[in-house]
Amino acid sequence: MIKERSIYELMTPDPVTLRAEDTVRTAAILMMQHGIDGLPVVDEERRVLGMVTKSHVLEVFLSGGDTSRRVDGIMRRSVITVDPTLSFYEVCNLPAKRLPVVDGGGQLIGMVTKTDLIRAFSADVRMIKERLTTIIESATNAIVAVDRSGIIFTFNSAAERIVGVPAQEAIGKYIHEVIPTSGLINVLATGESQTGIRLKIGEKTVITNRSPLMPDHRGSRHLPGCLRAGEGFPGTGFLPGTERGAERYHRVLLRWHLRG
Repeated sequence: MIKERSIYELMTPDPVTLRAEDTVRTAAILMMQHGIDGLPVVDEERRVLGMVTKSHVLEVFLSGGDTSRRVDGIMRRSVITVDPTLSFYEVCNLPAKRLPVVDGGGQLIGMVTKTDLIRAFSADVRMIKERLTTIIESATNAIVAVDRSGIIFTFNSAAERIVGVPAQEAIGKYIHEVIPTSGLINVLATGESQTGIRLKIGEKTVITNRSPLMPDHRGSRHLPGCLRAGEGFPGTGFLPGTERGAERYHRVLLRWHLRG
């Protein structure tokens, strides 16, 4: 299970700040010195008054404005702040690139940026991908997944054994070229799952479950699909814990991928 990290773990503590009376020139110097593009403006008790960004500073410089003017004259006063106990997932969709982190008393204790959140998300995706690969490869039943066009992107070791085709040859090909009777194209077209379907692959007869990997609100024709096959006739409930786990993690990973 992936640990749900808090904003406290992701934030930059004791961030560089401005006071209301600081000048635009001071803001520009601090941004260049620290390699940052936004600074919170705080009062003497470190309560957030506003935010000055690189865009605010550039606007003054490029327009030939007075760089000795106070930053409270150019700052954005409406600032979203976050509690340090919130999770990454509770914050990632907030409409702000820079989020001051404040304690229960409203005092600034850190800053978290979209870059910080992207790094955290990327680390989670890598971990999910590693776990997903382990789960899929350890599955005793074949797992084959295709994209919206019917091109194979997952083909585990059990699939190699049952189909008789190496993964490196199968991945990247259309499903009908590798398993002509897979039925996944129908799943892509209808968006409807099919369970307990007998399928003949070469000399082997297998029981298959075919299903879309995730719902798609734009219409069923855009659904990626997954084929899970087991040798023999174990019935429609042949997918035990590891295979169901693989399907669940695959949904999660694919959902993030498709949202891009």
